[in-house]
Amino acid sequence: MQEQQQLFSEIPPSKPKRSELFDRHAGGVTLVDPPDERQDGLAFSEIYAVFMGRKCPACDGPKGTRHGFCGTCFYSLPRVLRDRLYRSFGSGYEGAHQGAHNWLKAKQVVAREKDRVRA
Repeated sequence: MQEQQQLFSEIPPSKPKRSELFDRHAGGVTLVDPPDERQDGLAFSEIYAVFMGRKCPACDGPKGTRHGFCGTCFYSLPRVLRDRLYRSFGSGYEGAHQGAHNWLKAKQVVAREKDRVRA
């Protein structure tokens, strides 16, 4: 048993595959930028502060602590993105949060454009 634990502890964490960085079901929106290409991403401490805060980062509405987004924003995400937000910190939550935030911001821009055209 100890030999198995030692073998698993020696395996280095793998870098995410390029296919895991994009989601075709979310309209081609980038879920996670590769670490070396990320320019506008949030730091781990900033994502944790948002997670523990009481304000939704996408709409500035109220949210519960230990939730990434308010219920309205969370349930407007595609199922694939919502599922990824259940990952734990250090195991993919940071990238899932950034991807969901990017998707919600893109959706807000489209909604604003539609409102502008209607007016």
